[in-house]
Amino acid sequence: MNIPFRKMRDYNVPKGIYRAKIVDFYAVKSKTDCDQMRKLVLAPLKLETKARLQTAAKTYCVDEPSDELMEDLMAIMGEELEEHILDNGSFDTDAMIGRHVDAVVDHLHGDSYEKPFAFVSRIYPAGTMVKEN
Repeated sequence: MNIPFRKMRDYNVPKGIYRAKIVDFYAVKSKTDCDQMRKLVLAPLKLETKARLQTAAKTYCVDEPSDELMEDLMAIMGEELEEHILDNGSFDTDAMIGRHVDAVVDHLHGDSYEKPFAFVSRIYPAGTMVKEN
């Protein structure tokens, strides 16, 4: 008998530079002045197991055009970016799911939580920082 299985998502990614794949991009509620927040979730390839999907994320405020988001989209999509900008000026986020990038994961420590918060501080085109084996 087989049972349906979904990998557990885990945000305990060690600090470092990883080849990663984009696994999600979704809206999140903000505790700041930003009305529209989006979270980009990446999974380092060398940390993935059959049971766990280790992930780190980067959050953007998209109330107004963001240079940081545009730079990251260019790193993810390369020359194909133009093809996925729709006629109304929006971007088809589904086009980036599954793509590979190189990502720098940093940690943020705070008094209110025991574990460090892992987040993506930089995104580079795949192969810029990490060479494939």
